[in-house]
Amino acid sequence: MKRILSLLLALALALPLTGCARKPTWRFVLDTRRGADDYTARSGTLLSWYSWKLPYLALVSGDAAPGEEPPEELAAVRDAFNGEMENARALLLEEYAELERLAIDAYVNGGADAPLGTSIEVEETYQTKRLLSVRAKGYADQGGAHPWAVVRCWAFDLETGGFVQWYDLAKDPDALRAALAAEAIRQAREQGVDKDFFEGWEDEIERFEGCAAYFGEDALTVIFGEQLLGPRTAGMPEFTVAYERLSKYWNDYGKQLLKKEG
Repeated sequence: MKRILSLLLALALALPLTGCARKPTWRFVLDTRRGADDYTARSGTLLSWYSWKLPYLALVSGDAAPGEEPPEELAAVRDAFNGEMENARALLLEEYAELERLAIDAYVNGGADAPLGTSIEVEETYQTKRLLSVRAKGYADQGGAHPWAVVRCWAFDLETGGFVQWYDLAKDPDALRAALAAEAIRQAREQGVDKDFFEGWEDEIERFEGCAAYFGEDALTVIFGEQLLGPRTAGMPEFTVAYERLSKYWNDYGKQLLKKEG
């Protein structure tokens, strides 16, 4: 009887502990991975090269058991973002393979003046509990007088695991586009950079094509591609508009996604 009472007491003490077992807390952390390579002829001449530095998501927990895996739904969000970064890396490597072939052909035929190469690298990131925004810059040296510069931006919902575009956040995408275009035109004239643009640059801005959108902490930055508004010397014009000035254009989803922490 004494032994049975001891067992019952042990079970009574264990039950509350089991019922209150705490699930580990997981959080998304942004990490950066790098890669680079080049091709050099036997003569020692560098013919081609590439480099990449891209962000990848990791899930970390300070109270998980050793070797414990995160929940499947969180892992799926992580994998969705990392899969897109793998796509970006694969595209760069495809581009490099073509540049390497061109560089070897030029070298064999005595026409190689400089190595050909391509790169992509993270410039800026912004992350809240729900939003992850990434801005990356790249360029390709295809043998011309100047390398061709590009910019890429990604906005990612850490709750749903989906990538979003600026128009996904708008009640009326056309109205938001018009507001952004008007502000970009105003800033271009105010800054005096419009004197370097092509004729009809306002129409190009109003079409709002060939540009990237980066969501920062307090503002949306719109970046237009090289030679879209002006010659290469004009670079990649960009215009930043505070979220507050655009508040009437956001839908409920946009307001939630852009909400600051704290």
